[in-house]
Amino acid sequence: TRVALQIKNILGTPSNPVLIVNCGGKVFINSTYSYGVNITNSKYFVIDGSLGSDEYGIKIDNNDISQGLHLSGRTSHFTIRGVEILRAGFAGIMAKSDPYCTNTVTRQNFSMDSILIENNWIHDTKAGEGMYIGYTFPTKLITPCSLQVESHRSRRIIIRNNLVERTGADGI
Repeated sequence: TRVALQIKNILGTPSNPVLIVNCGGKVFINSTYSYGVNITNSKYFVIDGSLGSDEYGIKIDNNDISQGLHLSGRTSHFTIRGVEILRAGFAGIMAKSDPYCTNTVTRQNFSMDSILIENNWIHDTKAGEGMYIGYTFPTKLITPCSLQVESHRSRRIIIRNNLVERTGADGI
């Protein structure tokens, strides 16, 4: 059992992704932060809670605060499976990289690519989507320092076999 989990700078390879799994039983994350699990600046990894005896071996309860599982800051090339996310204040899974003044993420220099989200259970989000993946259309975004940029692209996204119920807005 943990309060929250922040993971930064994971770098696997296409043929050898970093595996993040539950060992020896179910993992409970009962967060009072703006995220249950926050992953930034990471590439080529798999979060898999389905390898044990439980279908959803990783459980993230965000206590109606913000994001259950937040993937940002140039995070790309990942798989999420076997995770239960409940009571996110906004989105169960938020996967997009917002541009900032010192680390601008734009259509010209970043693409969130090769994403697989499967066999998860997301429920009881308070205000937002079950999954908020990328941007819905190219748009001009204003950074905190008033720089205007276009949002990044999202390519090769597969979302399948997830149970999404009782969301505050759209399922995905």
